[in-house]
Amino acid sequence: KSPSISVQAKTVKQQIDEEQPEFSDLEQLAKDQIAKFIIRKFKGHGMTMLIEAILQAPDAQTWSGHRDRVLFSMLYNTGARVSEAIGVNVGHVRLDRTPHVELLGKGRKQRAVPLWKSTARELSRWIRECGASSDAPLFPNRTGRRLTRFGVARRLALSVATAARSCSSLRRKC
Repeated sequence: KSPSISVQAKTVKQQIDEEQPEFSDLEQLAKDQIAKFIIRKFKGHGMTMLIEAILQAPDAQTWSGHRDRVLFSMLYNTGARVSEAIGVNVGHVRLDRTPHVELLGKGRKQRAVPLWKSTARELSRWIRECGASSDAPLFPNRTGRRLTRFGVARRLALSVATAARSCSSLRRKC
């Protein structure tokens, strides 16, 4: 059985007290702990259905909704960190015989991660829609600059809220 939320809150508080992080680190630590708790709670309870609901939540008819769907699909497919995904340029995506994306991770480590056919199709459509050069960010914000971690967090929160309206199990868990 999962620990209660109060135990989780104590764990987060203990980590915060031990590390004494800056405010931005504290905020990120809380988000990481909440995400881990939600994933642990959902394991074995239709996780795939919940993830699909979140992936389908952004409105694909809008530019930002299409971008969010592609971004969330790539994150789910590759297991990349948000910072790795938002650092990808159009030229880092290879959609030839073996579709993959080149990620630059922590410690400047480069890795090529294969893409599912569905994710490759979505990325292909997104790149055509953007019409950006190879050195342009794959996931720009509305001004054309690189999307930030905080921008992704806001968009994900919107998608979860939208998905919760249509997925009763998500509504009960969150």
